[in-house]
Amino acid sequence: MKRFLKQYWHWLLATLIFVMLLLVFSDMTFFNYVATRANVRRLRAESESFRERSAADSMFVEQMRSDEFVERYAREKFFMHSDDEEVFIVKER
Repeated sequence: MKRFLKQYWHWLLATLIFVMLLLVFSDMTFFNYVATRANVRRLRAESESFRERSAADSMFVEQMRSDEFVERYAREKFFMHSDDEEVFIVKER
């Protein structure tokens, strides 16, 4: 191994310099590659959260087709009531 390194050290050095130049000065540098990979991971996670939210919203829209659900939702969220009812709002701390 020592003999190999003594004989071909200049080729190893040239190869190392070439690889370093490729990593730093190419169109897609190593640092850009790492940043792009991180961005792709973040966007995939965001996409998954939007899919989950879309599924939940689709379920909500499906439930809104029921009159009983619409009435219960309006009473809970918007404090709606009929004329002969009283509404008491209790807030938790």
